[in-house]
Amino acid sequence: MKNFDFLTIAPSRVIADINLFQRNLLEKYKFVFGNNPVLIVRDDVLSKFNDKITKVFNNKDSIIQCNEECSQKEISRIVEIIKTKNISSIVGMGGGKAIDIAKAVANFVNLAIITIPTSSATGACSSALSTIYTEDGNIDKDRDIIFTASPNFVFIDYDLILDEPRKFVIFGITDSLAKYYESFAFTNGKSNDIFTQTALNLAENIKKTIFQIHEKAISDFDNKILSDELKHIFKINLVLAPLIGGLGGEGCRVCISHAVNNSLTQIKKIRQKKFMHGEQVAFGNLLQLYLDKRVNAKQELKELLNLYKKLGLMKDFDYFRVKLDQNDIDVFMNHIYSDSESLKNMPRAISKQELLECMKHFKMLMF
Repeated sequence: MKNFDFLTIAPSRVIADINLFQRNLLEKYKFVFGNNPVLIVRDDVLSKFNDKITKVFNNKDSIIQCNEECSQKEISRIVEIIKTKNISSIVGMGGGKAIDIAKAVANFVNLAIITIPTSSATGACSSALSTIYTEDGNIDKDRDIIFTASPNFVFIDYDLILDEPRKFVIFGITDSLAKYYESFAFTNGKSNDIFTQTALNLAENIKKTIFQIHEKAISDFDNKILSDELKHIFKINLVLAPLIGGLGGEGCRVCISHAVNNSLTQIKKIRQKKFMHGEQVAFGNLLQLYLDKRVNAKQELKELLNLYKKLGLMKDFDYFRVKLDQNDIDVFMNHIYSDSESLKNMPRAISKQELLECMKHFKMLMF
């Protein structure tokens, strides 16, 4: 990925706390949907919310089901379908990959994109990029798509998100925290550029807020209480965390934490376990702080491990219950040191020996 030479700050409009699937939705927001919107959604989300969805998208041509992976092949398949229809806008509903597919399709056919998240595990609904995977589930960073604008509209219906698994909230939190750890490593916590400094200020505020309210927010989620604290976490994961990269550029979006996640996806036995993005990023956060030479990094690592303990997350790689052999390590190392990967966003060179020692420390390397 290249650094931005423009700002992709935020969606044009975010409407939260809306009862989304009301019969007059398309008419009320016709200025953005147009006369003939099409919904892109995975079959599991369609099945789960079928009664609600069909109140609004109630003819067979208004829904396109997408496959699991956000691959170039899948994007191209849906683009060809869209070209045969008189479509006014694209609506992406679901988690990160489904919404990334919808954003990429909208980009290729030059239509407005509206996003409806059903998961707080990712900020894909607000971000100006689509992460591209191979058909087998490897991240294909050379094909990542960075758009010139964020989505036109984001509709947040809390009732949809309250129905997600608990772990989605937790891994949205760990992914949001990564923005702080990565951006502060990239910049050493300060910048002469006002845009980047604003991104750092936001990242720091997000981190402080998460540490202050996460316990109540998650407890309220467990009890299906839509408290202000829980809404704050949803808004952080879905909208605010993506703003950091929009303001600060690539280095404030991805560094070691995401390089670790991306490199883990290259290992077949990891892919087969289908760990979540934020789950692997959570492990990447540990390596990020271990390799970070900022004055506060060691203390932040202790704080993070304490948080992970409360959340039932990893203290080391044993959490994943996967044993890596030499070939797996070679695959991981080759990818993380490739030109396309974000390890390069560290302000200093990380030697292979240093990274291997870090991996030993967290039991990723057992030989």
